[in-house]
Amino acid sequence: GIRDRFTGLEFRRVLFRSAAFLFPYYQSHYRGEHYLRAADAIMQKSKGYPLYTASDTASGLCVAGYIDAMRPADPLVWVPRDFSEGFVIAETADAQLGAIVARYTLGGDELYLLCRGAACAAGR
Repeated sequence: GIRDRFTGLEFRRVLFRSAAFLFPYYQSHYRGEHYLRAADAIMQKSKGYPLYTASDTASGLCVAGYIDAMRPADPLVWVPRDFSEGFVIAETADAQLGAIVARYTLGGDELYLLCRGAACAAGR
């Protein structure tokens, strides 16, 4: 195998160099920065309207965490049953929650920004 071609030290060097390239790629495409960019885009689209969450997935919680960090005085709450206007972060495109404004692929998960009421015109 590949280990037979290298000595122990050479093999570790190859692994280290591979990790030095792959880890930043992984962070930017599947974790960290990607979630932050999605949170920032959601904040821009939902500006001036109520923003709720209906996602308890890792991706939804991570994005909600970034949003809460950006606006600590107004943390996200679970979507109320009787809301008539605003935006919802959801793990599925649930028409009962609202119309699709944006779809984000985060890691292997999908996350949707949905809207209801006058917020729909503002979010598009």
